[in-house]
Amino acid sequence: MGDHIETLEVDYDSQVVSFADLLEVFWKSRRHDRPPYSRQYKSAIFPHTQEQSHIVQETQKAYKKKYQVSYVEVIEKFTFYMAEDYHQKYWLQHTPFLLMLFYKVYKDDLMPTLFRSTVAARVNGYIRGYGKFSQIQAEFPKFNWPQEKQQEILAFLEKRDL
Repeated sequence: MGDHIETLEVDYDSQVVSFADLLEVFWKSRRHDRPPYSRQYKSAIFPHTQEQSHIVQETQKAYKKKYQVSYVEVIEKFTFYMAEDYHQKYWLQHTPFLLMLFYKVYKDDLMPTLFRSTVAARVNGYIRGYGKFSQIQAEFPKFNWPQEKQQEILAFLEKRDL
């Protein structure tokens, strides 16, 4: 399997949310005071700048103060590789009706566009049980998507909630 760590890359708008806010979610999302099962599943943070590295160090210090130890590795020099296609938007790929709607919008560029799509990320998470229908319903109009396809997706998701 190699020396990789299964992870995700977060693209964010620093005008909307700060790096420190994202780290707060990271530190609260699970316990980091236990050794990982294997390197593949370890917790890691990949800062892109010196400023981010400093913020990581400060927040990790606070975590260690509370839990005495942190098994989070801070990796400053790295190359991020996308996971294989079958890992991308997994739940969406296993919902044929929705995948077909995305195909109708993205056409020949389906998979590369699907993997980068915020709409697909939101729908994928929602299918898995993250979020409320009212949230995705309120968010959908912000995406530059054909109205008809928005309505089809929302109607499908709403039926699943019943």
